[in-house]
Order: sequence, then structure tokens, then C-alpha cells
Amino acid sequence: MSNKKKIIIIIVAVILAAVITVTALIIFKPFDKPVPIKVVTKESADNLKNQAIQELKNNDSEQAKKLLQEAKKQYEEVKDTEGISNSDYQLYLIENPTPQVVQ
Repeated sequence: MSNKKKIIIIIVAVILAAVITVTALIIFKPFDKPVPIKVVTKESADNLKNQAIQELKNNDSEQAKKLLQEAKKQYEEVKDTEGISNSDYQLYLIENPTPQVVQ
């Protein structure tokens, strides 16, 4: 095989590798989307707390507990001591319900 043919084969191989690489990058780019950053605020924690209260009114204490636990985490992130205390109190009431008096 002559040097000219070897050079042409190498050039074709390099071009083919480049085309395959570019195609792969184009195909897989949609999977490289950035993850949205969740901004935690007192308002988002308050919203979770209010959802929990609504769940308690609907007699779904398990869902209310999950929402309050998430609200507490958010209150901790924004260093809202009143929100943390309120969440702890509400969680205590869910976990320790007062017995119903039968008349």
C-alpha cells in the first residue's frame, strides 16, 4: 500500500471518528440539562405548613406529618426559630394525640 493510500485512510478514519463523536454529543445533549435549584424561603416553608394543616383537617395525619417535617427542614435552612418551634409542636401533637373522652 502506498503512502498516499495510507494517508487517505487515516484522514477518512479521523473524519469518521469526528462525525461519530459530534453525533453522539448532539444525541446525548438533552440528557445534560441542569437541575433546577430549589430556593428555600420562609414563604415556601409556610406554604408546606399550611398544606399540613389542611391535611390534618382532612384527617390525613401521615401526609400532614411528612409536610411538617419538610417545613421544619426549610425553617431550619432559613433559621426561622418560630417556624421550627411551631413545626416541632405540631409534630408532637400528631405523634401524641390526646385521648378522646367518651360520654
